[in-house]
Amino acid sequence: MNFPGIGGGLLMGIIFSIIPHYFKRRRGVANAFMMVGLSAGQMAGPLLINYLQVEYGYLGGTLVLSAIVLNCCVGAAVFQPVEWHVKKCSRKLSNNNNTKGSPRPKADKVEAPRYSALARVFNTTMNILKLLKSSRILIIALSSALNMISYLNFLMMVPFVLQTIGYSMQETTWCVSVSGLCNMVSRLVVSALTDCPGFSMRGCYMAGTTVVLASMIAFSLLRDLTWLTVVMGAWGCGVGAFMSIYSLIMVEYVGLEQLVPTLGVSGLFNSFGFLVSGTLTGYMRDVSGSYAVSIWILASSSGLSVALWTLMPLAFSVAKGQEGKPRGIFMAQMGMKIKSMVGIKALYSRWCTHGVK
Repeated sequence: MNFPGIGGGLLMGIIFSIIPHYFKRRRGVANAFMMVGLSAGQMAGPLLINYLQVEYGYLGGTLVLSAIVLNCCVGAAVFQPVEWHVKKCSRKLSNNNNTKGSPRPKADKVEAPRYSALARVFNTTMNILKLLKSSRILIIALSSALNMISYLNFLMMVPFVLQTIGYSMQETTWCVSVSGLCNMVSRLVVSALTDCPGFSMRGCYMAGTTVVLASMIAFSLLRDLTWLTVVMGAWGCGVGAFMSIYSLIMVEYVGLEQLVPTLGVSGLFNSFGFLVSGTLTGYMRDVSGSYAVSIWILASSSGLSVALWTLMPLAFSVAKGQEGKPRGIFMAQMGMKIKSMVGIKALYSRWCTHGVK
């Protein structure tokens, strides 16, 4: 079970950092297509896994599913760094503008790495951890970890809860698939709306998290399959609302340059959060003998995420004031230097006049 966790951890940061770097205009539409693919997998995944296990058993179904996932390597091989195409365009423009006698620019020399790969990884990790000094990045990382803990742990817990109530595997599969369908529709709509002027990503993020919170509490109190399916649909809409802008809201508050480091900090918080939350929810389930207590704990993490985002305007204003502070100090120091120079010149002129007399 370690290798799927490592692979998922490596992919989570990459899939959310690709779109903002490849698209500047209509970034929300491009993000919508990616989110539709993720939600389609969540919707079709339970049905496909159930069919493969019935037809081929656990081992055969796992092998077929692994072969399907392996096709993702073909799609990933198509991605190319944006700089490759930017350099080609800039070279074409420079060749058209230069005269015949102008020398061609020399290619950039590639310097040999000074440090080993392990040292570079360590230095990069330490630089990423320094970003925690920023209150904006800290809020984003903590809220992201809390939402991921609530979202993924609850999704893994739902089949066990439904089977404990007495529903079959097929009924459980359809209930989870409904949440995946609503998740897909919500991601498509919200991602497309992010390109509209006046759209509040922070408000959407908080609203989606609130819907997830209310849906989990309602799920723990219901027993009828129809109402459980409706609640799972609402839960899917809430998850789609905040997951569709997972990376876009980072770009809005910290900038594109800090996106990848912020994703790294969020991934670090997510990993520690999963270690603690999995143990805590399992322990509370064993002690209480009910899944409801564990679900309430996961719902409280969503509530903490909403509370953190209420502090984002204050953190943004504080960061804005800190950015303006060095400039103010610099201007004050320059003014003092100018005043001192004027005073020295006045003293020098008096001394010259006194000397002449």
